[in-house]
Amino acid sequence: MYLDFFHHNAGKMAQFIDPSSLWLQAVELKVEMLCFHSERKLRKCLSKLKGVRSVEVELRKKKVIVRGEAEESKVIRTLRRSGFRCTPWRDMTELLLNAYTQRYQKGFLFVSNGVFWP
Repeated sequence: MYLDFFHHNAGKMAQFIDPSSLWLQAVELKVEMLCFHSERKLRKCLSKLKGVRSVEVELRKKKVIVRGEAEESKVIRTLRRSGFRCTPWRDMTELLLNAYTQRYQKGFLFVSNGVFWP
């Protein structure tokens, strides 16, 4: 039944993936946005940048994913010149892992309820 589901729905699942976007670089950024007008301004700004194929915006998370051949430094520079405050996106698991390794290397670590203490 499991294989039958994928065989039956294979055509439907494949239509959501753009094959040309599989090999493109993805730049993930955290951008300070307040409203939909900011999102529109951001999309307009990035669409002018050479090498940008698509822009995905998650307004609630303040996350922007830029796909294409554009370099991360150029994307950040363009957004900052347009008045946006942005930084590279860091996943919380990555931040916690970095904090854990730093504390562990220093020789002191206390974990209580998922919180790292020095």
